[in-house]
Amino acid sequence: MIKLFRGNCLELFEQVTDESVSLIIADPPYNVYQDNIRKVPFQRRKKQVGFDVFNKDFLDFSQQWIMQSVQKLKKDGSIFIFGGVNYLKGNDLLALLPILREKLEFINLIVWHYKNGMDAKRFFSNRFELIAWFARDRKKYKFFLDRVRIKYNEKTLNTYLKDKRLNPETVKKGKNPTNVWEIPRLNANSREKLGHPTQKPKSIVERIIKATTDEGDLVLDPFVGSGTTLEACKDLKRDCIGFEINEKYVQMIEKRCNLK
Repeated sequence: MIKLFRGNCLELFEQVTDESVSLIIADPPYNVYQDNIRKVPFQRRKKQVGFDVFNKDFLDFSQQWIMQSVQKLKKDGSIFIFGGVNYLKGNDLLALLPILREKLEFINLIVWHYKNGMDAKRFFSNRFELIAWFARDRKKYKFFLDRVRIKYNEKTLNTYLKDKRLNPETVKKGKNPTNVWEIPRLNANSREKLGHPTQKPKSIVERIIKATTDEGDLVLDPFVGSGTTLEACKDLKRDCIGFEINEKYVQMIEKRCNLK
């Protein structure tokens, strides 16, 4: 079951049954264009329907969608939220963490590290984004490490197998990916790139899904964007519900996931 709804997520959450979702993957607007917002004509600003455009009510909006997300999660469910930390004073992922901590259990802060990106002149060039992982219950959340282990090359594997301190069966399975994920960003010429400005690599989303859900579980993405979560769920045999407010991206997602 792959379903896509067009509209504001705050209204569309009503389409989802409480405590029915095993995993929520959220890549919300980053609220980044404060410095340039006055230079953007109002009508053009309005057409962007909130996508990464500065919103003085950002924290209120964030609290609303987070609270609704909590209601939809199962007792063993998790939520992963993408975000940056250097965009606006008080309006980034760091500002959302206290809201999340009120109702959920903190599990991990994942650093998505990439080597490609824009250079900076007034500070050290940014080469990472963060992914915050929270769960409904610290003792009940799902986590399947063996599904996402990274295989050692033959030389390293043979070296580790000689180490009597290590469990050979665990070594053969591969290493824990750790909470630093070195995965390239999607460049304009990437085969996977579809035209969405903040499209995330499918491999990141697949790792999250494999590690925290079983086949047939329901995944929810309240800010679908380019449709990566829906496509990944379709390939991995998970059910998925997605919300997207922008008609342009809705059409992109429908084509990508063959929803029509």
